[in-house]
Amino acid sequence: MKRLQLLGKSKYLNFSSTANDASSSPLLSKTTSTPTPPTQEIRYQAAHLLSLPRKVLLMILENLDTETLLALCQVNFQLYNIISNNFLYKHVILNSKLSLLKFSAMIHSEFHTATGLRNLHKGVISQNVRFLVRSIEFNNPQCQDSLLKYSKFHSKNDQTIAGSYIFETPLSSSSTTTSTHKKNPTFSQDDDSASLNETRNILNHNISNGTASNGSSAVKQCDCFKTLDKMESKYSSHTYIELMLDIIDYLPNLSHVILNDVEPSFKIPLWYSVFNDGSRDFFKKIIKGQQSITSNDLRTFQISKDFVSEYERKFYSLQRLKKLEIRATLDKRRNHQVYLRPNLLCCFGIINELVLSNVILDTESLDTPMEFLPLNLRKEESGLYHLHAPFHSLTLKSCHVIPGNGILRLFHSYFKCVKSLELLEITSKYDLLLCNCFPALTDLTIDCNSHCFTSEKLVDDEYYYEDIEKQLEQQRFQQHLMESSLHDCETLHDTPHDHILQAPPATSSVVLSLNAKYISRTTSDTKNQKNHRKPATLTKSQGEYFNHLRIPEFHYFYHYYKLLWDRLPHQNININVINIPFTNVYPLSPTLFWDKMLNLIRERQQLHQGDNDEDTADQETLIAYRNDHGTSELQSGTEMESHLDTEQEYYWDSSVKKCFKDNLQLLKDSSSGSRSDNPLTVIDIDEIIEQMDNEIINNFQNFQYFKDIPNINLWCFFKSLSKFKSVRIRLLRNLLFCTPRTRYDWELLLRPVLRVNVPIEVRDKDGFVLYSYGVNNKNKKRR
Repeated sequence: MKRLQLLGKSKYLNFSSTANDASSSPLLSKTTSTPTPPTQEIRYQAAHLLSLPRKVLLMILENLDTETLLALCQVNFQLYNIISNNFLYKHVILNSKLSLLKFSAMIHSEFHTATGLRNLHKGVISQNVRFLVRSIEFNNPQCQDSLLKYSKFHSKNDQTIAGSYIFETPLSSSSTTTSTHKKNPTFSQDDDSASLNETRNILNHNISNGTASNGSSAVKQCDCFKTLDKMESKYSSHTYIELMLDIIDYLPNLSHVILNDVEPSFKIPLWYSVFNDGSRDFFKKIIKGQQSITSNDLRTFQISKDFVSEYERKFYSLQRLKKLEIRATLDKRRNHQVYLRPNLLCCFGIINELVLSNVILDTESLDTPMEFLPLNLRKEESGLYHLHAPFHSLTLKSCHVIPGNGILRLFHSYFKCVKSLELLEITSKYDLLLCNCFPALTDLTIDCNSHCFTSEKLVDDEYYYEDIEKQLEQQRFQQHLMESSLHDCETLHDTPHDHILQAPPATSSVVLSLNAKYISRTTSDTKNQKNHRKPATLTKSQGEYFNHLRIPEFHYFYHYYKLLWDRLPHQNININVINIPFTNVYPLSPTLFWDKMLNLIRERQQLHQGDNDEDTADQETLIAYRNDHGTSELQSGTEMESHLDTEQEYYWDSSVKKCFKDNLQLLKDSSSGSRSDNPLTVIDIDEIIEQMDNEIINNFQNFQYFKDIPNINLWCFFKSLSKFKSVRIRLLRNLLFCTPRTRYDWELLLRPVLRVNVPIEVRDKDGFVLYSYGVNNKNKKRR
């Protein structure tokens, strides 16, 4: 308890001049006759933690865990009052059916945080526990007892029918725990004679002396505990789902419900639908398994106005839940798969925000049984009725969407009201296409650190060449010919290898042309129809090079899925990019890149002209055998490979050169209005293109020709973000581990976005603002 000394009186806090005297300690003054001076008492009261402003104190307590908060409750009544009324019951976690029974008995007994303490300590506020709960979490929810209670009405062919049954569980023999998440007390049952034993000790440990001296307070507490026992016995016949729904209905300030660790076998029976009015017609539909009205039926059959008015009356009388979160169990060994079904949502009323984690969505997940599931029924201008879910916010975290059977069309009609979409831990890069299925979308969040963006395939160098067996056979044949005809020169040269590229390699120029759509991903070699190699696929050696430089995977893999990012809707949409790093990367525009290549071409030409004579003399000395045209018929192995790689004409070379030519023209036009002595104004573009060596395009093994791939991709990524209404970026790391940048550095990094004057904000992982421009300044004024 040494860390809690600032919370109360301590012998180490002494502001008098006799600080070394033990008798002057505030704690020892209670046992000695030495009085404490009034001025010293005033100074001491202004020094401890409780003297801080209430907002500051709440911010400090908010960062503490549950065990620390429970320990602080036992220090004094003021901390007990603050913590119990603000933190302990704010978020409650229920781990078993017995914990649901205990908590249900507590809230129905109108349990207060400080029962019988109003007359003991002034300033203690006793609040009803059920008014303090803001969110509740049900761990591993069960439905077996509900399926067995009315098993005679259960159809074997229908897994979503029936109701509940009395689950006879001996309370004295079961040992369960009700815990709270981060800032909640822990309820447990340790023996047969005391339910909620630990709870009562926590709530009354620091005040037990006062209640013992006050007979009326002790009687009130005894009556309260008896009421809890009666409530436990009253609700012991309820099933798990009945207890869960009863708790949700009895918490007036509840805004967030979490179903955690949901098993594939968990199914809420339609018996618990919010539309269950107890009528015989409703029971017949469940028992006989009659098909409910769906969205397609509204276009086939005519609906009466009385049915529509009655349905709207029922719909708008339902309770509203701000947020529902369903987290499926994650067990890779058992390969659990939880599918979203309408029966999982039919018992919670009208839901505003839906959060799904590790859930599979298919066409059956988007069924619209309007007689069981509360859905919006809206009449359009054409006179037809449209049926869609009431969700305004949707979050898909590590969810898998099964394609096919028109699921994108069903997404468009089912989630017609969704305005905010969050795609977190995306499992497939093609899930980005879902963003086009929300017609009312205004806010979009994408997790850039998802597995599909950071774990693309890397290939070997042989990927770009012919099959290895065919290549080895060709090498053996060529070697046999060379040994038989040129036996005298076999020591002067290596056996040449026929290296012919089968696809555009991963070089900076090819990636830039691919991003600029000069090279199509679907274009292949017309001569070899069996060639299905993807263009600009990074090799393992290139991946090792980027990892050595600590360049994030998202940036050098971006050209793999750039077309999907370009298909995102952007009109009147605010995008929020989260979990993205910018380590050792900077945006490189196409014009600047080709300007660098132009300088490189000129340097190589100068070096080639200076060393041309020496190279010719060396070649004549080493290889004397020449043909009639005066050229060497035999070259070294390295020269032969370089010659085959660089001089071979491929179908993508012309596309890359066209990209080079267009950007050179832009450079020339932009520099024509500047100084007259600028070398760009006098360049001959056609001459430069003719002198361009194909090694710049196809040599993917030289780091100088592929090192700019992440920078080119980053420029294209920012260019796609500039189309949105506003941009918010949340970095992958916090401020301590981020690259230190000034405001000028951020403007250089975000230059492609700032050129179009788009409001942008950058925060670290903890939410600290690193850079902001545009509309975000208004938010600061509001704060």
